[in-house]
Amino acid sequence: MGRKLQVTVAAMALLTAAAVYTFGSGNNALRMKASDDGENVAIEFLISEGYGIQREGEHEITIYSLKTGHHSENDIKTKIAQYGKEIAHISPVKFSGTSAKEDKDYFSSVLPIYLKKAKGQKEALAIKAKIFYCSFDQGFCSMQIFRQMVR
Repeated sequence: MGRKLQVTVAAMALLTAAAVYTFGSGNNALRMKASDDGENVAIEFLISEGYGIQREGEHEITIYSLKTGHHSENDIKTKIAQYGKEIAHISPVKFSGTSAKEDKDYFSSVLPIYLKKAKGQKEALAIKAKIFYCSFDQGFCSMQIFRQMVR
């Protein structure tokens, strides 16, 4: 590879990394927590100050059961694709919660979503969620995809 091409590739990699850090999933505007009490699955979305979940967004939540032995967090995207069986899909998700003071079309906090587990459900569960949100301070809206094991 020529020197000029190496410099160009390095510069593009740095710009991409900066964009991912600034606007990607590392910004912690939203976080998802999924838990299992044996009978129900609870899904919580935690919203950082200055952000809001769109009230009328086309939010989606899908729950998958995973074959035995495929329950670690490592490469959850691949595990869902290869070993997951869709057992529930909610679209659009209708949240309840506290309206954001910046704009009443957004939630500053939302109530957990509780889903009853199927009787005898023994396989590990994974959640995939697509949530639409906005930053009031920075003036942008985006969509975040979560993939997480239920603990």
